[in-house]
Amino acid sequence: MRKKVTTDMLVDKLQAQYDGMGLTLRELGSLQPSKNLSLDSIPEWGRRRFEVWCRIYNEGGSVSFDRFKEICIKAGYSTADGDGGLKTKGIGGLFSGGKNARIQWGANGSDVFLTGSVKGYVEAWTGFTMDEVAGLFK
Repeated sequence: MRKKVTTDMLVDKLQAQYDGMGLTLRELGSLQPSKNLSLDSIPEWGRRRFEVWCRIYNEGGSVSFDRFKEICIKAGYSTADGDGGLKTKGIGGLFSGGKNARIQWGANGSDVFLTGSVKGYVEAWTGFTMDEVAGLFK
């Protein structure tokens, strides 16, 4: 037979969970992040893309497609056999995300620029400002 649950029982249970969660959030709020910025501050899975974003950021947030290719190659994206051009495989993810894409084509179709969401993304994943992280790639 199931135990009858009353509203008061639910309220008490929720209040206990809320009280415990509040303590946890206060404890997390008191933690201080390490302020030692290095390439190790960037998640390994994202180092190449962060480097591309930061190098574009350091150049004013917009670059020509030729310069974009140079930046990608410098960041470690593969070059095509023979002509030294950039393989399209691998860089497509830099443009993905729809409204939250980090890089988009300019209106003229020949420039590549950072979107407004890139700063928040870099800061969320590294704990450092875009200016600080971009300084690693000057």
